[in-house]
Amino acid sequence: MLIGDNEGEIISAALGSKRTILLANHGFLAATRSLEESAYLSMLIERAARSQILAQSVGEVMRIDPERARESHDFLLLPSIVKASFALFGRRVIKREPEVLF
Repeated sequence: MLIGDNEGEIISAALGSKRTILLANHGFLAATRSLEESAYLSMLIERAARSQILAQSVGEVMRIDPERARESHDFLLLPSIVKASFALFGRRVIKREPEVLF
């Protein structure tokens, strides 16, 4: 059996109860309750990756307090924050590329 034959099962097992996964040589996958949340998490992981690379380019990256990380995680995933952020991203796209509405 080829790995492609059961790739969905492999990814599903790796994802488990998580909402997102970073797949080696493939990228980011989001499996959430809504398109908005998946798009929002995709933006967050992209920004986090960019920030990580920039931080590493200027020196040693310092770990943050796990409690603060959990607070940030929980706040950023509040439904109101997800919806507001998705709406903001949408407005930016429409302003930059109004033809997406037609």
